[in-house]
Amino acid sequence: MKMGAVQGQYGQFNSAQTILSNLNYNQAVTAYQNDTSGFPAALLKGLFGIKEVEPFA
Repeated sequence: MKMGAVQGQYGQFNSAQTILSNLNYNQAVTAYQNDTSGFPAALLKGLFGIKEVEPFA
């Protein structure tokens, strides 16, 4: 196994994490989930098969 490839993938992961954290992705996901968790939004999500959005780890 080449360590350069692993380091490259790790670097890409870290840069993606940095970009997403700078864009406040998790805050937007939390706001979306709060907005769509109540009635009637939750009912409509179920009817149309809309899935929950996962926050970035």
